[in-house]
Amino acid sequence: MLRKYFFKRVRTYFLYMIIPTLILFIVVGYFFISIQLRRIQEGGQATLYNLSNSLEVTVYNLGYYLDVMTSNFSFSLPLRNMLATNTMQQSDVVAFHMTQNFFSSFHLAYPYIHSMYLYLDGNDRFLSSASSQIPTIEQYYDNDWLDIYQQMADDEIRFASQRQIHRYAFDQPVQVITLFQRMSHMNGVIVINIDLDKYQNLLRNAMVTEFQNLFLFSSHRDMLGSITTEQNNAAFERAFALFFDDFLATDDYATLDGNWWRIDNHLFFLNAQYSEQLNIYNVSAIPFSYLIHELRYYLLLVLAILFLDIMIVFSIAYLYTRRSFFFIQECINVFSEAEKGEEITYQVSDVKDEFGIILNNMIYLHLRNNQMKMNLMERQYQYELSEKAALQLQINPHFIFNTLQIMDFEIIKNLGKLSPLHKMTMQLSKVVKYALTDPTTKVNLREELEYLKAYLEILKVRFGDFIITYFEVDENVLDFEVFRLLLQPIVENCLEHGKRKDGGKERIIIKLKIYDREDQISFAIIDNGVGMTQQELTKLNQKIYSKGMDNIGLRNVNHRLLLHYGEESALQIHSKKNLGTAVSFRLPKTNNKNKK
Repeated sequence: MLRKYFFKRVRTYFLYMIIPTLILFIVVGYFFISIQLRRIQEGGQATLYNLSNSLEVTVYNLGYYLDVMTSNFSFSLPLRNMLATNTMQQSDVVAFHMTQNFFSSFHLAYPYIHSMYLYLDGNDRFLSSASSQIPTIEQYYDNDWLDIYQQMADDEIRFASQRQIHRYAFDQPVQVITLFQRMSHMNGVIVINIDLDKYQNLLRNAMVTEFQNLFLFSSHRDMLGSITTEQNNAAFERAFALFFDDFLATDDYATLDGNWWRIDNHLFFLNAQYSEQLNIYNVSAIPFSYLIHELRYYLLLVLAILFLDIMIVFSIAYLYTRRSFFFIQECINVFSEAEKGEEITYQVSDVKDEFGIILNNMIYLHLRNNQMKMNLMERQYQYELSEKAALQLQINPHFIFNTLQIMDFEIIKNLGKLSPLHKMTMQLSKVVKYALTDPTTKVNLREELEYLKAYLEILKVRFGDFIITYFEVDENVLDFEVFRLLLQPIVENCLEHGKRKDGGKERIIIKLKIYDREDQISFAIIDNGVGMTQQELTKLNQKIYSKGMDNIGLRNVNHRLLLHYGEESALQIHSKKNLGTAVSFRLPKTNNKNKK
């Protein structure tokens, strides 16, 4: 059971904690990935720009200065002469040295340039920056560039090709990118050989990341050079060459730029750029692994926080499940002790959570219930004692009634006629008979009023016209059942405490009003006696609700009203000094037949 609710809480807390956390990470990750993708695209474009710009500036500067020089007749004529003949005049020597100095300056400005050639169409000789003489093509160690130049189309001004230059047998061949630039003022070509290794080293410094791959393709779809980070470089270069060849064949290479492509079972973000100045294609390929590499710290943070959240979820679920079952066991123990009648040993602790509130309230309700039961038992016990005391003090009503009848006969016999004493004796016999009857038997309101009138007749004989009483009673409530001696103690209290103590002769008027109020019957006993101050009225109410014996009449009536009808039927007393007092109460009609 514990395991079941533990995993249920884990599932609930997981939904409350992990899912919002994942949503937050997804939103943040989306913006973070967007930033990284923008950096990848901008970095690829910047690298391609630097790649194209470096070669374009080289070719442009070289071509521009040579065009300026060849446009000058004083230079172009000696140039033609020294390339066409084996002998050089003084002007040819000047032009030759000028050309060598020009080549040397470009070597210094661009260290990745391996060599430069200047060739005029139809000649067997050419100028080379790598030679202090004017070499012939057939005897020079590097002469295959001429075949490439001669294969160029007539309308093709620029062309690029990858070659090897092998000067000495004991040296390793040098991989070069050869750039061909036709001259504007003469029929010939300028050849620039770029040392691929040196150029690649230069480009590596300009790359945005070590994960980046760079490729250069000629207009004939030949790979001129590459910088790759893949382990199997040759295989990857072949796969990429085939991939790029398909796009060049359909003239759809522009779609490569700014998109993800799958090459050799790997995903790459490609940037492509075409250089019109060089007639070559530059391509940057950044693998998806670079994006993962850049996101690794973020992913580690996500995993760490998720792991921490999971640990927190398991910990909270375990603690709350364990606490819940602890409180459940405590409740079981408390009720078990209560059912066995044993003393409850549970100590109420500080309330720290809802379970503590529930348990403490349950214990409080249980103790309150026990207290109510004890109070009810005590009330029952007190009621039984009072009933026993009433029975012990009760005198046989028939004996008293018979005695009063004998006294009445003797009065008539001695006086020989009826008298007020005879009338008083008859009323007293009714009062005594009603009062001494079993108090638990039911009476209706008609019988209670007849008893009250008999009691008032006796007082009238005693006090004469000093007491005046009025009765206003709804006829339809006379059959309403009440307990005995309901009204007489209240009327007696009006006479005892309402008359003036200064011996004044002012009459006491007592008015009894009984109304039918739908689901209730209202009673009011009003007198014009001396009344009470607010302090005196407060003390009287305290006596009525106390357990002492003072003011026994009103206290007993109020106690019986509460016992039979509840709190809503309690006595309500209102009084004004020198104006009088009003005592009222209400009895419900519901379940009247069951009331005692």
